[in-house]
Amino acid sequence: MIYLKSLLVGAFTLLLSVALYMVISLWFMHRKYAALIPPGGEISFDLRSLLYSPLFWLIAVSGFALGLFGCFARAYIELRCNSGTVHLIP
Repeated sequence: MIYLKSLLVGAFTLLLSVALYMVISLWFMHRKYAALIPPGGEISFDLRSLLYSPLFWLIAVSGFALGLFGCFARAYIELRCNSGTVHLIP
C-alpha cells in the first residue's frame, strides 16, 4: 500500500510541476515578447517546443521523484516508529 500511495503522490506532483512550469514559462514569454508586437497583434506559443526542452523534463522528473520519495519516506518512518523497533528519541 505504501508503494501505491507513493506512486500516486509522485504522479500528482509530476502533473502539478508540469502545470506550474507551463504557467510560469508562458507568463514569462508573454512579458518578454509583449512589447515587440504592435497594438492589436497576437502572440502565439509553440507548446511542442516547451515539451521538448531539457528543462521541462528535468522539472517533470524532479517533481515525480520528490513526491515519490517524500511520501515513501514519511510512510516508512511512521511504519517503523509505530512498530516499536525504531526509537527516534533514545
